[in-house]
Amino acid sequence: LSLTSTPGAANQIQGPPASDPPPDEDGGDGVGDNTPTSTLDAFLWSQLQINEVVVDPNTGEKEWVELYNASTSSIDLSGGILCDGKESNCVIGSTSSTIEASGYLILTWDSNELNNSGDKVIWKNPEGVIVDQIQYGEGFLPIAADGKTLAHTNDGGWAITTMPTPGEANQI
Repeated sequence: LSLTSTPGAANQIQGPPASDPPPDEDGGDGVGDNTPTSTLDAFLWSQLQINEVVVDPNTGEKEWVELYNASTSSIDLSGGILCDGKESNCVIGSTSSTIEASGYLILTWDSNELNNSGDKVIWKNPEGVIVDQIQYGEGFLPIAADGKTLAHTNDGGWAITTMPTPGEANQI
């Protein structure tokens, strides 16, 4: 993924899918060791939310996921991972950007990674812990097709909107 500076507007990140994170220094996966893997601020990361998603973009457009930082501090997203619902190799992309306090960050990619008929969108911290996730499709959140977005509402729910608002507050 690459980051393009957008002064006064939401950051936009674009690029190919990332590979799985490398093993830690001792070659292990970090599970079962007593060595801390980062100085991650778990509380700040818990303030990140998946805010808006396009899974079935219009022709010529790309899928995207918008993150929202509900905290009063900027958060370094280095090592954060966006995944879908695959059991293995779920990584859609990662970032090394910073999201400002009460700010938005748009993640895009070149290939269609999210299933139009239903899938999960999962945001993980650098340690692989799920920070936020949604699931859409039969029995879950509705499917936003034909360029519509699945958007987080003010009351904590989700709705389909015909007015995508990348980098801005959702309009339902």
